[in-house]
Amino acid sequence: MDVNWLKDLVEVESKGNFSRAAQARNVSVSSLSRRIQLLEEWANHPLVDRTSHPIRLTAAGEVLLPVAQAVLSELERVRTRLNPAAQRLPVRFLAPSAVSVAVFPRLLAALQGALGALLINLIPDNFREVIRRFGAGEAEFALYYVCDEFVPRLPMGRGESVMIARDVLIPVARSNSALKGSQAKSVRVVVLDDASYLGRITKAAMLRHRIEYEVALSGTQILAIRQIVIEGGGMAWLPASLVAEDLEAHRLVRVRRDFPSIPFTIHAARQPFPLSPDHEAVWEKLKEFGEAGRVLDFGEALR
Repeated sequence: MDVNWLKDLVEVESKGNFSRAAQARNVSVSSLSRRIQLLEEWANHPLVDRTSHPIRLTAAGEVLLPVAQAVLSELERVRTRLNPAAQRLPVRFLAPSAVSVAVFPRLLAALQGALGALLINLIPDNFREVIRRFGAGEAEFALYYVCDEFVPRLPMGRGESVMIARDVLIPVARSNSALKGSQAKSVRVVVLDDASYLGRITKAAMLRHRIEYEVALSGTQILAIRQIVIEGGGMAWLPASLVAEDLEAHRLVRVRRDFPSIPFTIHAARQPFPLSPDHEAVWEKLKEFGEAGRVLDFGEALR
C-alpha cells in the first residue's frame, strides 16, 4: 500500500476524469491508471467504473473513499502534531473568495467570542476548487453558497452541513449612467466567470428575467470586479456583505429597481470522519449558530 494511491483515488472521484486527475496529481495518465490498478489489486476489488462518463467509483470504491479521506486527513494532523513549532492544530476553512473577505471575519469573531482564540487557516479559492479541495481532505470545514432558485445545489462532501448566513446579490454601479450599453435597451455588466457560483447565479437570473446585456468584462476575482464597478466600468450583481459600506458611502448605488435582487445562503460543511476535539468544538458551535437561528444576515438592512 502506498499513501499516494489513496490520494489518486480521491482525486479521480473528485475530477470524474483520469486526464484531469492526473494533471492535478502531477503525473501522467498512464502512471495514474497504473497506480489505481495497484490499489484495486490491494483491495481485491475494482474501485473505478471506467465505462461511465464522468468516471464514477464502484460500490467498493464508495466504501473505500471515506476511509481514504480519513486516513489522509489523520496523517496530515499527525504530521502537523509532530512539528515542534506547531503548538495547536489549525482549524482549516476552505471558502470562496467573497466569503473569505466579507463573511468569514464576522463568523470568526462569533466563533472566537464563544470558544476563545483559535488558530485558523483560511484557504480562499473559486467555488469549483473549494469543492475539489474539500473532497480531497485539504480542510476540516468548507463554506459554500446555495441558491436553489437559479443554480442546482452542488454536492459538498459527505458530511453534515448547516446554514450560517443569508446574503443577497444586488445590482450596483457607480451611477445609473455607468450601466448603459451600446444598444438602446442593453446594459453593460461586469461578471464573474463560470468557475464562480455567484457568476452562474447572475447569468441564470439575467436569462430568466430576459435582461439584455453586453459583457464589459469577465473575471475570476470578485474584489477586482467590485473595484472596476466603483471606477464606472459597468454594473454587477454583488453580495450585500461585500458592498454595504460602498452603498452607505455612495461609492456605489443600487440601480434599476426593475432588476432583481437575488437572495442566497451560505452554508458550512464538515468532513464526514471524526475530527480532533478542538475541531469538533468548532463544528458544534457552527451547528448551534444555525439551529438557534443566530445566522448572519447581510441583506436585512437593505431590504
